Amino acid sequence: AVRTLAEEVGVSSATAAKVYRELEESGVLEGRGRSGTFVSAADLPGAVLARAAEEFAERAAGSGFDAEEAVAAVRNAFRHLR
Repeated sequence: AVRTLAEEVGVSSATAAKVYRELEESGVLEGRGRSGTFVSAADLPGAVLARAAEEFAERAAGSGFDAEEAVAAVRNAFRHLR
């Protein structure tokens, strides 16, 4: 439960609830109503990558860039990793 987690780690219930929501949004956790919250059986690395891509796309579009410009920026970033 959110309240139990908050007490165990020494944070507010609001903070614990926010963490649960963010983990559900990223695909790490799966809420099943009254049955509880479970670690998702989904592809965790894929879910994390998909969430990061969504956030990047939202920020790029919000800054006025189109998809081609955003993809070019990601390709350029990968080139610099090598």
